[in-house]
Amino acid sequence: MESPTSNDKFPFRLFFLLFTSIALLILAGAWYVGNERISSELDITRSSEIGTVVMGVRRLDDELHAPFRQLHTLVNEKAVRLAIDANDKNAARGMEAAFTTLVAFNEVVDKVRWIDQSGMERVRINNVAGKPEIVPAEQLQNQSGSYYFANAMRLKPGQVYISSLDLNVEHGQVEVPHKPVLRLATPVQDSKGQVRGVLVINVTAKYFLDSFTDSLVGARDHAMLLNSGGYWLVSPDSEDAFGFMFQSQKTLGSVYLEAWRAITSIPSGQVEN
Repeated sequence: MESPTSNDKFPFRLFFLLFTSIALLILAGAWYVGNERISSELDITRSSEIGTVVMGVRRLDDELHAPFRQLHTLVNEKAVRLAIDANDKNAARGMEAAFTTLVAFNEVVDKVRWIDQSGMERVRINNVAGKPEIVPAEQLQNQSGSYYFANAMRLKPGQVYISSLDLNVEHGQVEVPHKPVLRLATPVQDSKGQVRGVLVINVTAKYFLDSFTDSLVGARDHAMLLNSGGYWLVSPDSEDAFGFMFQSQKTLGSVYLEAWRAITSIPSGQVEN
């Protein structure tokens, strides 16, 4: 029996090279398909996130339109103009009536005030459990040290100052239970053109924040809303919200420094971390 020749031997080296090449092609193809799928899923996620955030921002914007209109209307009401001109208690009753009507028909309005040029509240109507309540003269507060009063007084008539979204403060203390608020303020003049202080509408921001989170379909459990300092206004951990009101040092930047740097480096867009 003849022994097998070299031509009859199985070409292991050739098979290995061919097999390796084919395997690499298969692996490369699998990687390409997998990578394309991941890339496609990321694109879908990015697109979904943009849509979700845009919807939330639009909802916030829509919710603010009404208080803006109400403030402009209030400034031009006859009873309000008369009270500013007359500067007496009888005329102030007409302003109280105008403020009372606004509060009675707008649950998002927490309070309406006329603060005179010295910073003293002259007329104030609170929303107490959905009902307007006139604040007696002896309980009116001096707001001359309030940042929103100072900033509003620098504006021209017709301009509106929007405060930071923060927690309501009464007599120098954060109100408990906590009440997130926005303040819309505009300067008012008498008939001689003299600035006589500002009109202020406090808006209960809880409605805005709830509306914002409700619009974030699929993202409510991990959505965050931050102020310019990186403090949480909305957070999955409720204890983090409004930490700046209590001298907290915890911010997104202190927890996720690189992400915060990336976020603050662009005016808008997306950041992956």
